Amino acid sequence: MLLEQGMPVSLILDDPLVYSDDTRLDLMTEILTDAATRMQVILLTCRDRAFRHLGNRITLTGAP
Repeated sequence: MLLEQGMPVSLILDDPLVYSDDTRLDLMTEILTDAATRMQVILLTCRDRAFRHLGNRITLTGAP
């Protein structure tokens, strides 16, 4: 609804695909990539390798 009114929108997901198989992961990646053309998408995940092909990544590591 906010997007339709021209207001900024962010979608924040916290590891929603952690138990997904490869087929579903690929499909959801396509959907999220499409959504990112219209809004900010923030995906928090511990599956770095599954999302390494996506742009604008920030990687956080634990303290030494």
